[in-house]
Amino acid sequence: MAKNQVLDDAFEQALELGQSTAKHTVKSVAQTFSPVKLWEHATGKDPSRTEAEKASAEKMLGKKASTPLDFQRLQEAYNQQDKQKADALKNRLFQLVKGGGEKAVADIKRAEEQKKRAEEQEEADKKRRHQASQQQSGGEAQGKLKKGQKKKPAEPAPAEVKVSQGK
Repeated sequence: MAKNQVLDDAFEQALELGQSTAKHTVKSVAQTFSPVKLWEHATGKDPSRTEAEKASAEKMLGKKASTPLDFQRLQEAYNQQDKQKADALKNRLFQLVKGGGEKAVADIKRAEEQKKRAEEQEEADKKRRHQASQQQSGGEAQGKLKKGQKKKPAEPAPAEVKVSQGK
């Protein structure tokens, strides 16, 4: 029975040691990484402030050191700025749309003019080809002759007759 009691006591002691170690570790870590101490160290203030400094700090907190903010006036100012920005953006968007519309209309007109020019050029080419073919064939176009028909000789053009002038 003595052995069981020694083992029980050993387990209890180990348990207590573990619990106390955990508590002390948390406290020491909290003290080591205390945000207040880190701030005081970073700003160069002495962590052991005097009572007079603490009292003056409490007075400052109790007293209002600055004038209160007028949130309604601030909100109106921000609304005015937002409205100006929105108007500028609307105007810019309108100019972009208007410019894009004018550009589209100009592109359509340009395309129509090019199409007209191409058609006119094509017609002029056809006329030139037709005239060139007429000149090569020697005049009027000849149709097919029926069987048994003979080609008539070309008649010379009648001579020009001038009206006689008075003597």
